[in-house]
Amino acid sequence: MDQGCDELARAMMLAMQDAGVSPADVDYVNLHGTSTLLNDRIETNALKLALNCNSQLIPMSATKSQVGHPQGASGAAGLGAALCAMR
Repeated sequence: MDQGCDELARAMMLAMQDAGVSPADVDYVNLHGTSTLLNDRIETNALKLALNCNSQLIPMSATKSQVGHPQGASGAAGLGAALCAMR
């Protein structure tokens, strides 16, 4: 795997553990998704590790790749995308 994806996958797995959910319980992912070759490869491989075979079945979006990096508004943009996905 790529350098960096192991720790990112570990963070995802710990977050799921803290939330008391399994990869099968995840039904949406809002990606960091900067649309850079390095970041997207690391994030994709980390998701495959953390979510196992479920990673290809889960809807995902990446706000930054669609509108650019909103800097300080990244959290709000991600929340907006998540709320739209829940509709």
